[in-house]
Amino acid sequence: MSVDYFFNQNIKGLQLSKSEFFKRNKQNTSYFDEHKSDYKKRIIYFKEGFANSEYFAFKKLLENSVRVFRDFEQLNNIKLIIPVIKCDFTTNYIEKESLYFCDVSKYEIEKFLKTNISYLRDDIINWRKDFLEAISKTVVQDFGNKYVKQLDSL
Repeated sequence: MSVDYFFNQNIKGLQLSKSEFFKRNKQNTSYFDEHKSDYKKRIIYFKEGFANSEYFAFKKLLENSVRVFRDFEQLNNIKLIIPVIKCDFTTNYIEKESLYFCDVSKYEIEKFLKTNISYLRDDIINWRKDFLEAISKTVVQDFGNKYVKQLDSL
């Protein structure tokens, strides 16, 4: 049996519960912030350092929103939040913390990407080949422009 077989079995065995939700998100990244995330409100909050630019915030929000819908087929809506320390021309090269977030549904993601998340769930190879490898800079930017909002930290 291949490693992919075990990945597939793990993903297909996930049930939407608070413990599974937190456990799986911790498995996916060490930047998952379990203290600021909220299972009941369906909010995933990432720790500072997960993304260091607007582009990478967009990319991480896209990847992780699709990942959580893939992992938990019962989930229909999710809000993801990533803090980013920006220091570029938009901040006059002064470090400034911003929060990037998206509040999106499975339906919206499937329509935007023209894909079926159940298909991505069927086999980890589909996930890698038809999603991860297919994400272009244009797709990331379009996703960000359409679904991501930015707030200055309070």
